[in-house]
Amino acid sequence: MNVSSGTTRRVLPGVGAYAATKSAVNMISAVLREELAGDGIAVSLLLPSITATEFGDGIFQLGVSPRPGMVVHRPEYVAGVVLRLLRTGEDTFDIPRGPEQPDITRVPE
Repeated sequence: MNVSSGTTRRVLPGVGAYAATKSAVNMISAVLREELAGDGIAVSLLLPSITATEFGDGIFQLGVSPRPGMVVHRPEYVAGVVLRLLRTGEDTFDIPRGPEQPDITRVPE
């Protein structure tokens, strides 16, 4: 289970170095997924959107939109998706920007 960032899917001035390192996580995950598949080991990659954590001295706060249309997600919401990926072994999951969607934390049937 590797955690990357939604910044790897967009061009955002000012976060190039961060996005580049997270892009490396994306590639390492894809390669490991292929290399370890024969051993029955699943490698999942999660790309969260903005999450209210202590990262960056807690600059992202719940209820405060950093940009129009952007919603800061609760850490528990992101953790729910992590659990889903651990249970399913899905390859990659991008948490959608915008309001939280509780259904995405459920294991698909």
